[in-house]
Amino acid sequence: MDQLYPPLMTLHNIVGTITLLLTLLASVALLVTARTQVTANQLLLRGALISVSLQFLLGALLVLVAFVAFGVSYAAQYWLHYLLGFISVGVVSAVTARGRRAPDAAARRFGATMLGVALLVLVTFLVGELRPVLF
Repeated sequence: MDQLYPPLMTLHNIVGTITLLLTLLASVALLVTARTQVTANQLLLRGALISVSLQFLLGALLVLVAFVAFGVSYAAQYWLHYLLGFISVGVVSAVTARGRRAPDAAARRFGATMLGVALLVLVTFLVGELRPVLF
């Protein structure tokens, strides 16, 4: 089971980076175009939603593998990353789902909100990567 952890961690980090980039791109596109119903913006929002869903599944699987392979003491070191990850996934999912259905008049508001959400995703990513340095 411990051989499964490194490739799963790599995949989790790759999808996390994609989630961050898609969230940033979607927020910039909404802020610049002020349109939610444009096909490109809809694709960016859909991509962010799919990416964050995949990120959640990989994160949950990674937590399970960490508990089984390395025990509670190792997995518990990442408690802040887990907490921020669950919050980030929920917020990104909610904002992108509402942004996809929003009228064009609300595009800039959702773009600014998604920029804040992207900052939360970035903090979550950094806490996971810098955990040995921070704690």
